[in-house]
Amino acid sequence: MTIRVGCQTYTWQMHGDRWLGRLDEILDAIADAGYDGVETTWQMLGPLLDRPNRAASLLERRGLALAALALSPPSGWSDASAEAADLALAERAIRFTAHFPGARLGLGGGRAIGGRPSEAADYDARFAQMIRMYHRVAEAARTPGVAVYVHPTSTADSLLRTRADYERLVAALDPALVGLGPDTAHVTRGDELAIDFVRRHVGRIVHIHLKDAHAGGDYATMGTGDADIPGVARVLAEGGYDGWFIAEEESNEGGADPRAAVAASRRYLRALGY
Repeated sequence: MTIRVGCQTYTWQMHGDRWLGRLDEILDAIADAGYDGVETTWQMLGPLLDRPNRAASLLERRGLALAALALSPPSGWSDASAEAADLALAERAIRFTAHFPGARLGLGGGRAIGGRPSEAADYDARFAQMIRMYHRVAEAARTPGVAVYVHPTSTADSLLRTRADYERLVAALDPALVGLGPDTAHVTRGDELAIDFVRRHVGRIVHIHLKDAHAGGDYATMGTGDADIPGVARVLAEGGYDGWFIAEEESNEGGADPRAAVAASRRYLRALGY
């Protein structure tokens, strides 16, 4: 079993438009830090979403593999009126990901755009639409052989923040179609320990973001928060996990200097043996 370590480009994307169109520089920083691969988003790809050959050339030049493409549409997957647009975007993402053998398609956690889910009268309807979309995208991805997972987040408008939300998600997903791709920081910002979630669902986790945060609070530099990344990594490794460990920084340090932050994360994971 070999666990490979990749880097998420969101550490740059969280700066807004500043890094759009500068994927070359981002990939240089990731390769220089010693990562095996990269996970990126359709926003960071821009026109390359429809030019997988060009994207493959950029990766191959640096010895990087595509671990996954993350897909979070403007609708947050929970707006039934946006279903046609969401599926059209998903089809483009599936075609792109299919160009890279072994790469997965990560579907972002559902969101109630513009509102707080706990106050939304239509929460159940939004949740049901989110699950419907996850399954529809996964079905569409089956023929080209693209594996799909869900990546919950902890934004203020997220439908998936607490243990109860996560367990409802797990119960609703067809495990033959959709895997789990949790993020240690997003779980930690909810109401339980990331290691507890991982222990319960290690057999269904196919992809994971290793990111740190303070319990119920802000993001932290890897190794300084409450996400217990060493413990999570150990549970996954002992459970036979053979996916990617994806490092991501949303800390203040990541915001100030993305290149330095992701390099520090790589050193931290290397010290753990990965």
